[in-house]
Amino acid sequence: MSVTGIIIYPIKAMQGIPLPSSRLRASKLHYDRSFCVVDSVGIRYPKNTALSMRQLPKLASIEVHIDLNDHIILQNPENPEDFVKFPITLNQEEGPPEILVECAGASTTSSAEDGAWHLGHVKCREQVKNVSEWLSEILNDIDSSHKAKKKERTVYKLMRCVDDHSESRLVSNWAGPSSKPFSADVSKQRNNDASPFKFSHLKVNTSDRITFQDAFPVNILNMASFRSLQADLRERFADNPEMLKKVNDYNPISFRPNIIIDGFRPYEEEDFGDFTIGMLPFRGLKGCPRCTVPAMGSEGEWVFSAKGEQLAYQKVLRKRFPKKCIDDEWGKAWQGVIFTMHCAYRGEENQFIHVGDAVAVHTRLGSWFNSKQIEKIANKYGFLAVGWVIAVFYLASAMTKM
Repeated sequence: MSVTGIIIYPIKAMQGIPLPSSRLRASKLHYDRSFCVVDSVGIRYPKNTALSMRQLPKLASIEVHIDLNDHIILQNPENPEDFVKFPITLNQEEGPPEILVECAGASTTSSAEDGAWHLGHVKCREQVKNVSEWLSEILNDIDSSHKAKKKERTVYKLMRCVDDHSESRLVSNWAGPSSKPFSADVSKQRNNDASPFKFSHLKVNTSDRITFQDAFPVNILNMASFRSLQADLRERFADNPEMLKKVNDYNPISFRPNIIIDGFRPYEEEDFGDFTIGMLPFRGLKGCPRCTVPAMGSEGEWVFSAKGEQLAYQKVLRKRFPKKCIDDEWGKAWQGVIFTMHCAYRGEENQFIHVGDAVAVHTRLGSWFNSKQIEKIANKYGFLAVGWVIAVFYLASAMTKM
């Protein structure tokens, strides 16, 4: 049971960068989602709102690399020889004025009426003007969505978070015992007076924070779960050779995980409580509800392009796990099929995780016992009793997932 992949996404919605190891910051991977792209005029998308693949799938077609001098290189998907480069580190010198970038949006699975949400603001600066000019030229051309065709060209800007300690991006604002009360009123969410979620029971630390991640700091994908999903898709497309090839080529990175693990049972990650990677502590928080993004490939196009099958991955998961598709805690704007696990790092900053590190689970979510309670049971009733308790727990856990 070990880590088989580590990926960071320096720029929200663009391609990720596989790494052999990653430094850890407060609750998350270093440099993950430190940048975002905004429509600075508000012509095609809400003004100064961090754009995601849900809104602009073609962002995923832009390749992202880091060179040996800690510069990010962005590559034009239409012309690999056309690229732009800029430093990944924050420029502390006085630069462009600070802008509040909104972290908000609308569900791709709910109606506009009940599908909006807001998760605070991020204090940002435009990274480099020439980068924004380069992006604007490309994105105005490749953003070929139906709505964008009807609108004039806009000005896209690459924004960099300049306040990693922003109070508005504390996970405790919308999860944990000190979270804001739930309300579907987006104006209250915008003013940080309400949470779009019902997560007061989650074990969230005051140090848990995000920049441009969606709701939680780290996302983990279990390869056994992905292989199970592929098997269900193969069954669905058994008589369609073209779609079967697409299933075999389906990339787990379509789910945009930070950490990929293997050696566990399918869907076991959804029950992770406290666990370690190497010797470093992590905490499982909540299963991740999925929208249209994992149905898109790295080019921002439908993976399963057959008519009526664009969301095939959702259909097979809904069929297998109907109960997991309805979770009132997420609210209507975020409900969807659950796949991968939201987590948070809980150790000291500037530690490293590596591909190959062992993964060990110490407590399980929903479990009424932990390691200390197991020890008490063993001392009082013997280890045979412990075995029966664990067997009953796993049986109950498996039945709830059917």
